[in-house]
Amino acid sequence: EKDVILFLVSGGASALLEKPISPARLEDIVAATRVLLESGLDIKEINTIRKHLSEIKGGRLAEIAYPASIVTLAISDVAGDRLEIIASGPTVPDPTTFNDAWNIVRLYGLENRLPSSVIDVLRRGVRGEIPETPKPGSKVFERALNFVIATPYQLISRLASNLKRILPNHSIHILTSRASGESREVARFLASIVLDAYDGKSEIRPPSILLLAGETSVKIEGRGRGGRNTELVAWLSRELSGVSNVLFLSMDTDGIDGSCHAAGGWGDGLQWTRAFNKLGSKALELLASNDTCRLLECVNGLIVTGPTMTNLNSVTIIVLS
Repeated sequence: EKDVILFLVSGGASALLEKPISPARLEDIVAATRVLLESGLDIKEINTIRKHLSEIKGGRLAEIAYPASIVTLAISDVAGDRLEIIASGPTVPDPTTFNDAWNIVRLYGLENRLPSSVIDVLRRGVRGEIPETPKPGSKVFERALNFVIATPYQLISRLASNLKRILPNHSIHILTSRASGESREVARFLASIVLDAYDGKSEIRPPSILLLAGETSVKIEGRGRGGRNTELVAWLSRELSGVSNVLFLSMDTDGIDGSCHAAGGWGDGLQWTRAFNKLGSKALELLASNDTCRLLECVNGLIVTGPTMTNLNSVTIIVLS
């Protein structure tokens, strides 16, 4: 009761901190997470399922620690900085249920793709054979304090200030700190904003800089190497092919983008032409098979930083000169 536990948590902790509910094993959780990511689920949906496969996530760590006091300092890598989603919320109340998790599995048709032990845990939870995660109002949170100490919005706000000093003639527009959706669709949407700006059909006028943070997703349809950021850049390169005076990048702040060794990539209005000139129709094949890391590597379009040891989600910058 007199103990104080200081819990420092950042993005990626859902994958690094785990104790599965039996009969699920750690390798089953790894396999399930891979299926969830490849199926294009967003992080809220993924973590709803993760929380109901774990003896630690979804407030269960606070439950184990009670009546000790817990102070959590969290770095956010999720849209809206919601503590119950960051690292799957080990020390905060969980508003989701086993039924919510099972409905997500059914929505995406994953009953036959997830490990049988994972399906078994979820079904037992739905039947009430496994206790629910602790909910808002539970006594286990009476001595739990939770603070978010760094966010994606703070990141792009600082970035906006720095860019204003570097390019003082450009106006800065923060579009959002919670971008989501499939990378190719987000790329098409961003391209439409850029094209309207150049055509004078928008309040945004060159010279301008567009900033956004968030976490897009990729529905895997091939066996290539890549991530949400290289995917976004590759599709943006295609959508903005031939557009003069545009430069863009997208990168993951932890320095690793999906299965690619790079943090992300960059492009401009000539990037897709370079790729096509070098690779021919194979450029389309790489794009279709989610092999965007190799696609950008062929045209020196990767941004390689190595691990940064922090995670404030992905950031995208588009410069309209």
